[in-house]
Amino acid sequence: MKVRVKVPASTANLGPGFDCLGLALKLYNTGDAEETAGGLEIQIAGEGEKSLPRGKSNLVYKMIALAFARSGKKLRGLKICQTNEIPTARGLGSSSAAVIAGLVAGDMLAKARMTDRDILDASVESEGHPDNVVPALLGGLAISSMEGKKVQCVIVSPPAGLKVLVAVPDFELSTKKARTALPKSYLKTDAVFNINKTAFLVSALFLGNYSMLGSAMQDRIHQPYREKLVPGLREALQIKEKNTGIALSGSGPSIVVLSDRRLPEVKSRLKDIFNKRGHAVRLLELEPDSNGVQKKFIS
Repeated sequence: MKVRVKVPASTANLGPGFDCLGLALKLYNTGDAEETAGGLEIQIAGEGEKSLPRGKSNLVYKMIALAFARSGKKLRGLKICQTNEIPTARGLGSSSAAVIAGLVAGDMLAKARMTDRDILDASVESEGHPDNVVPALLGGLAISSMEGKKVQCVIVSPPAGLKVLVAVPDFELSTKKARTALPKSYLKTDAVFNINKTAFLVSALFLGNYSMLGSAMQDRIHQPYREKLVPGLREALQIKEKNTGIALSGSGPSIVVLSDRRLPEVKSRLKDIFNKRGHAVRLLELEPDSNGVQKKFIS
């Protein structure tokens, strides 16, 4: 039996929605997996082909093994072929995509019949927070929270015409390192500021009111503390464009821009910001993904 699982990238936080907002993007990691008589073979092409592990520490493998363990079935051997479009350690949900891909593939191979709820809970247990895994699994704009160890989420269809520009610099930033930069407590004024902006951002996206994005995507909870880890972040966040909002994508270092239009001037500005600090940058023009994970059995 051979299965194919295709998982979208995701951009989390979107400015003020720290650890609770995420948007699925049309940029995908695709994995083929089949159970074999024994051993482990992992092939990787595309993003991460020189850095991702090909042994039992591979995240897709670990999640497939977890699905088998939860089903009570023994995994004899496995062959995995990964084709990755999602840049690693760039704030675009590559690890969440691997977790979802592994759990879904493992569920299919083991015939474990895990529900979306089972997969979400297992994914968050692995990732630690739901903001990337929910849109990766379910697509769209995801609003998520944790009730104990259970994920609560609402999926909102992104507004028609939403354009997403992502600036991906040539350096990595681990989520762990980005989280260590955050303070252990915040001023009440900053917490209230982010609550206000998050409410306005969700409203803007739900209503398709692009004129609100520039103000609604401001943040005081995580971006100011990560500026020292992402050269040029402060300058990038100061770019002003009509009907446009700009934020750090997840924990970074990528920058995400939401708008109702193509943005040649913003692209040029972002390129210059990174270039003058000695970093090359890829500029990806994307659209929201409304499907989430896609899966099928293949011959």
